[in-house]
Amino acid sequence: MITTTRRALTVLAAAGMLLAVAPSAHAASSAKATVEGTNWFWRSQNRTTISEETGESCPPEAPVCPDPQVGLRNTHSKGALPVQILDGKEEKISAVNFDLSFIPVQGAVIEEFTFTVIESADPQDQAQTLNAGGKTVLACLLTDSFADSEDGADEFELAPKYDCEAASVEGERDAEAGLWKFDITDMVQDWGADPLSANGVMLVGSQKDENWQVVLKGPRRDDPTTAEVDEEKENAKNIQASVVYTPNEEPADTVPDAPDDGGIPPTTPTFPTTTTTDIPTFGTDDGTFGADTTPATDVTPTEVPGTEAAGTDTAAPADSGPETPGYVWALIPLGLVAFALVRNSFAEPVAIRRPDGVVAMIRRQNADRRGDSGADAEGPFAGFKRFFSKTGRGLKRAATKRSGS
Repeated sequence: MITTTRRALTVLAAAGMLLAVAPSAHAASSAKATVEGTNWFWRSQNRTTISEETGESCPPEAPVCPDPQVGLRNTHSKGALPVQILDGKEEKISAVNFDLSFIPVQGAVIEEFTFTVIESADPQDQAQTLNAGGKTVLACLLTDSFADSEDGADEFELAPKYDCEAASVEGERDAEAGLWKFDITDMVQDWGADPLSANGVMLVGSQKDENWQVVLKGPRRDDPTTAEVDEEKENAKNIQASVVYTPNEEPADTVPDAPDDGGIPPTTPTFPTTTTTDIPTFGTDDGTFGADTTPATDVTPTEVPGTEAAGTDTAAPADSGPETPGYVWALIPLGLVAFALVRNSFAEPVAIRRPDGVVAMIRRQNADRRGDSGADAEGPFAGFKRFFSKTGRGLKRAATKRSGS
């Protein structure tokens, strides 16, 4: 008994260890979220047309008068993300969006979402980093999308909507590493439920009682005009984002409920039945009209639930047709005899076996060549004799058949 108990405990312990180390069907996963787009917006940006700048317009006779808008040039390097406070207001703000296509379609719970942004090392940007020590950059949740641009310097009015008071996170600056780190886990839970709703974050300065500026740096696309430098590769790690998420339960396949039929039982489909009817036939061998037993399809309507079956009329017996006159049968032999005479007049003589032998046939052929065909042994009236003989035999057969019927 003690041995059996020990074995059972060993099996339970082993099963518990397997369950502890076995991966769950919905275990947490980690992924690197790439940057989908960046841009920055400048309150002092002012775009005007060339005619407004120069005070000159195209001559009246010009068929086309291009007058494009021009703005203040970008004061930073390409890919820069400046954050500036000037006179107590946001002067420059920068937007960043992430690609979350790795989240499954059923959504997920975001366990952790952090990202880092480096400070720009370009001399042009470093020269404009002023009074940044001890300042705070906020990552505010965007509620609207924005257009991607590496050049930036767009009008402040074109910036997407954001609210730093409702949802924002303070960044932590590592001055030695020259980067800022943001943990936005709590405020991006909706992104896990619906990744398409992720519009990104807006980087905004916090302290508004001083004038200060820090210039961060985002990724870049490769510039085809600079073959010796790959800008995309050199700036690929400027912004790095890490996401830990747990996929939601996949929805179970459901079968739609059958429509309510109001309690009416289903009706079994019925098919037409077939009956056999005697169909009269014409021209039987004995000259009479008889009934044929050939089966014919007669569609019988079946009763439909909820309707009354229509009454059926009894079919009248089929008419046997008119009786053939007797003289028709008497004329049939005469017609056959006439056909035989006409055929013998036009058909070539055929060498057939005759009762008087081959010698008699040769003699008649020799007589025909001599022109003595009229000297036939049967006489000059042999044709008439054959005609009346055949006619008499035919009439006799017709009379016999008629009397027998």
